[in-house]
Amino acid sequence: MSLEVAIEQLHTNIYVVKPNGSIDSETHVKFKQSLNPILDMNPKVIVFDMADVSYITSMGLSAIINTKKVMERKDGKVFLTDFQTSVKKVFEMVKAIPHESIFFDMKELEDHLKTSGEVTDS
Repeated sequence: MSLEVAIEQLHTNIYVVKPNGSIDSETHVKFKQSLNPILDMNPKVIVFDMADVSYITSMGLSAIINTKKVMERKDGKVFLTDFQTSVKKVFEMVKAIPHESIFFDMKELEDHLKTSGEVTDS
């Protein structure tokens, strides 16, 4: 299955990664490579909008977990939002991402970013 990755800047130093398709053994390299330019910009927050991810394997999980580790070393944060049920179950099973980093949708996440002071502009 194919994978496309869109990236947008939500606010200053906050980027949203929107994968579309399957993140698996065939597509995880493309997924990881799409993250490198963002990580090079030293963002404060990276959001993975998972709404269009139909399937994820351990390779995809590893890419997200490694991104989380890099961000933590840089005092940054990773959040995830908008899971399809099957993908959400995978994340729940491995418990690799803390529950407080997972949000129902972008609105809930943006509300959190505003109340936590992560958002400094509109």
